[in-house]
Amino acid sequence: MKHLHHFCIGLSLLVATGCAGIGPSSSGVTTLTLSGSSGSAFTGYVMRDGQRVDVSAITPWTFTGSGVGKFEFKKSQPEASMQFEALYDEPSGAHANQAMAIPSGTAGVRGRASHHGFAMELLP
Repeated sequence: MKHLHHFCIGLSLLVATGCAGIGPSSSGVTTLTLSGSSGSAFTGYVMRDGQRVDVSAITPWTFTGSGVGKFEFKKSQPEASMQFEALYDEPSGAHANQAMAIPSGTAGVRGRASHHGFAMELLP
């Protein structure tokens, strides 16, 4: 029983420190990357500290900043294929990484930083 008690305390500490919430209010840095055929155009936005940052760029493209909440990117040419990657690093050691292919025939990708990583979906 004593071992179970110590295990529960250890697990609670791990969850409290290692899985601390990540999202727009945290002190971590988010890096968003769009790649694909060089020069593929896209538009979109990143919500950073509650402010919308509009984006109109070509691949390869990278955005790095803190306070990232939502994001959305639409391809200018739906037949183009792209790759999207979201990374998060916090000084305390919290880390999240998610990648998604944006295949031909889809419009783009949208998502948000959540408490344990990223929630993302393809745009039809």
